[in-house]
Amino acid sequence: MDTTHREHFTGFLFGLFQLIGIISIIPGVRPTVKWIAFVVLSWISYHLITKTTTQDLAADLGLGSAILTQLLIAFDLMFITHPDTLTNFQDSHTGKITERPFKERALWAYNLYTNPRGIGWAHESPHLPSRPSPSTLPWKFVCVRIFRALLYIILECIAYVLNASNPGMTTPSVPLSHSALHWRALGVIGFGVAGYARINMMHCLLSAGVVACGFSTPERWPNIFGSPLQAWSVQQFWRKVWHQMLRKPVIASTTFTMSKIFRTRTRTHRHQANISNIIQNSLWLLTAFFIVGVIHIGGEYMLIGRMGGGAFKFFVLQSAAIMLEKVVASSWEYFNPSLEIDESDVRTKQQNGQNGVKNSLPDGSSRGERSRVGTKTKSEPPIWIRCVGYVWVFLWFVWSLAFMIDPMVPTGMFIDDFRSFAWSLFVIS
Repeated sequence: MDTTHREHFTGFLFGLFQLIGIISIIPGVRPTVKWIAFVVLSWISYHLITKTTTQDLAADLGLGSAILTQLLIAFDLMFITHPDTLTNFQDSHTGKITERPFKERALWAYNLYTNPRGIGWAHESPHLPSRPSPSTLPWKFVCVRIFRALLYIILECIAYVLNASNPGMTTPSVPLSHSALHWRALGVIGFGVAGYARINMMHCLLSAGVVACGFSTPERWPNIFGSPLQAWSVQQFWRKVWHQMLRKPVIASTTFTMSKIFRTRTRTHRHQANISNIIQNSLWLLTAFFIVGVIHIGGEYMLIGRMGGGAFKFFVLQSAAIMLEKVVASSWEYFNPSLEIDESDVRTKQQNGQNGVKNSLPDGSSRGERSRVGTKTKSEPPIWIRCVGYVWVFLWFVWSLAFMIDPMVPTGMFIDDFRSFAWSLFVIS
């Protein structure tokens, strides 16, 4: 991609974006100020994504999506979720946050904005990986995280060599989705492993840094990803394996869209075989992944300088895969009532924080959810079903993730990747 016509990425504007984002979500800020702040945030997002570049293709891809992610978080906390419906279990103060002094409200906004997974808050996902014990010594935690970061750097280097050696990833005129199956599979594996390693590496270094400085404690830093062994379905992958950075704003935005725009009733998670419920749940999934797809357009646009459509197509397709799995799971349960597949997800409006009801359990689940999630009412499928699921998930991503990679191949970002990777580490450091 020719980036000579684009400005160098502006760190000042990016920092200003963070500052305005935090100020705009302080409880008690006037609606007029919120709208002005959102307009400014939108302009900064547009400018950084469409007019600037870091000169590092992988960094552009990540930054573009991260900027729109933060814009969605700010939009949710400004206009959808009322601050009095959010509970921080680490906060010893009682009463409504909107009635506290400005200093406390500003600190509350900072803690919320910089904690996208909601660790320690009522909206924390009940499906996060297990966290370090409170008795974990800080120095030991820091050493382990730094060691793991080094391992992830090595893993990313291996993935880059794999990508640079793959003609399906280095032939600009041939999209990966049109390559031979073995090159397509290797390309998807290399791309996925590289992203997995880099996100993990940054998370490990960030957690080690803040704990070493005494700003946080080890138990506040569960792993960013869950175990791959839980990915026996596409739904399980997005719910329990992949990071949950977008969970809160996407659920809130989707629920808002469904209730205020589509005028549908509250989403239900019960197994109801009526057409209305099937259509509603399908529309909910499609809307959620539509929003996620739009967010990832930011990274794609910052990388290639246009709307490639690959990321959007990939994420929208995920809703179709999950609905197919639900149909198969329902059919299986119908013919095998004694053996039910675990479908115990639960994303309720209490977690969105927009219906005025506070969750009261420290893992982020409501009491209704605890009865379904904490007390496991459905067993995991037997090992043979999970093995079939692993094969299905692998084949699904080999097919669908290639569409997301296609617009990246002509940019040459997978050619001579080691040099690009070394430059990325220099930029991060």
